[in-house]
Amino acid sequence: MDARALLTSLLLTVSLLAGPSASHGQSVVFCEQVSSDGKPVNASDYFSIKRDGGFLHVLVTLPHAVNTDQVRADLFRREKGASVFESSVYIPTSPSYRWFSHRLTFYQEGEYEIFFYDKQEKLLAVGGIRLQVR
Repeated sequence: MDARALLTSLLLTVSLLAGPSASHGQSVVFCEQVSSDGKPVNASDYFSIKRDGGFLHVLVTLPHAVNTDQVRADLFRREKGASVFESSVYIPTSPSYRWFSHRLTFYQEGEYEIFFYDKQEKLLAVGGIRLQVR
């Protein structure tokens, strides 16, 4: 497990043990589209993608303003009981946003965990999705 995966696993464990934290009240929803007013369209935690890949939208809603102009999303795929780092995606935001969405492309089936951080490395939200290749 690389250093980033180890740190992320440790942060998740600490946040779960500590109870409500910075991510309390947040929601992470995966869907086919997001409306202009921040509503998910065809939301689910399980999707099928084509063999050559497929995309979904992720909608993150926070109980407070995001207070940053960019959010980093770290994607991990569960493999044999471990979290394997896939990639980081940078999502432009505005400090006043209470929700943001982004289109993510996936190329492999499996279970994914996605961790969202502000520029100060503060964990904003965590979400998960299961994908199957059709």
